[in-house]
Amino acid sequence: MAESWGDIHHLIVQLAAATSARFLLSFQYESLYAYRDHEGLTLVQAMVLD
Repeated sequence: MAESWGDIHHLIVQLAAATSARFLLSFQYESLYAYRDHEGLTLVQAMVLD
């Protein structure tokens, strides 16, 4: 899971850099991990704990 989170994190950062679109990353509508709004990208929590 940690390796997958690294890949997902990289994708989110690249997406935020490539577009001004607003988006969010959640899992089953239960947990919010990241979002991009008018202020930029915010990482709320990692999907795995170190």
